[in-house]
Amino acid sequence: MEGEEADHCVEDFSVKISQGGMRSLGLHVAVETLKLLRCLISTKRWSTAGDLLDILRVVRKKLVDAHPHEDVITNVFRRIMKVIRDEYANMLSALREEDAAGTVARSSSKTDDSSAASSDYPENAVELPDAVAKNMPVAPVRQHERHMYLKDVSKDEGDYSVSFPALDSSVLEIIDSEILPEMEESGDSIATQALQHIHNDEVILTTGYSTTIAEFLQHAARKRNFRVIVAEAAPSLKGHEMATALKKANIETILIADAAVFAMMARVNLVVIGTHSIVADGGLKAPVGALNVCLAAQHHSVSVLACAPMFKLSPHFTCSYDQGAFNLLQSPHPVLPLSVAEMLPNVDYLNPTFDYVPPELITLLVSELGSHSPSYIYRLLRDLYHPDDLYDHDKEKAVRPADFHHSRESLCQ
Repeated sequence: MEGEEADHCVEDFSVKISQGGMRSLGLHVAVETLKLLRCLISTKRWSTAGDLLDILRVVRKKLVDAHPHEDVITNVFRRIMKVIRDEYANMLSALREEDAAGTVARSSSKTDDSSAASSDYPENAVELPDAVAKNMPVAPVRQHERHMYLKDVSKDEGDYSVSFPALDSSVLEIIDSEILPEMEESGDSIATQALQHIHNDEVILTTGYSTTIAEFLQHAARKRNFRVIVAEAAPSLKGHEMATALKKANIETILIADAAVFAMMARVNLVVIGTHSIVADGGLKAPVGALNVCLAAQHHSVSVLACAPMFKLSPHFTCSYDQGAFNLLQSPHPVLPLSVAEMLPNVDYLNPTFDYVPPELITLLVSELGSHSPSYIYRLLRDLYHPDDLYDHDKEKAVRPADFHHSRESLCQ
């Protein structure tokens, strides 16, 4: 029954994603993924950390195959698997220290007993020759029962074969008290940094709609007077939603067509954009239209801020020309109505969801951990994910932290 409950959790989660119930809402996807992980940890049958990691690895691969473009799901899985590994290592280390302390205490007690016994020898006692003493039988020292529990404490921590009954409660406590609050407060943490980047009388440009960007600009508007230019981000026209949200916050807003971005960029002081995910080289997998904005900003020497929480940090490299693996193609109907398309039978119509923005077009990445250069991403990956958890399956372009020095071009070949 416990296994069936976990399977139902996975199925319900997958259905929500497939039906679009959480699409484009990164925080909701991250929180629901955490709930799924809690269900798996608490209901699946496992005895060691290795068993639990295997279970999560299988479920993660299943979800990746079903939803290859939802990077947040696999990122949250990796984060929790890192927590499991760290907690296992801490428990194993504490057990080793306790065992070592017990060994020292027993050795000290044995030495004291020997000293006390030697003081009782009569004055005329004869000391045995070394040769005789070496051949005398010695009683075997009984091993502490803890060694039976540890099996072999000299093994590497990567074995994950030692059973710790308190591991599940420890991991669940970290999820509830640290990871979940950190995710829920990530938007506020990013928004509080707005005053460090936005100043009075500046002109800010953004594109499309992002909850993180809306909160970032609204927080800055409490103490700064500035104008915002919003590109409408056709064909989704999410920029209209952003312009409405900013107008309700009494921010002076100008809505423009995407074709006008380059012309307006000469007046802009700062570009602020959201992203679907941050890839391993510091580049962005951002909503379509972001690349055009960043290229215009580069031409006019305008700084670009990309705001995203850390659960969007992915250890994969990607290539803009590898559209089959990188992009999600939607219905072309918003781009070209069917009535018109029928007149042009030999033309292919594409409506991509994402743009790849290379790291050289990004000035700073702003997250709940602070502001970082794109070149600093490799350090964040080391801190958040374990190297053994970077691979979902053979098709993924994931890299180990030791390989981060390779160029993006060599990895995309």
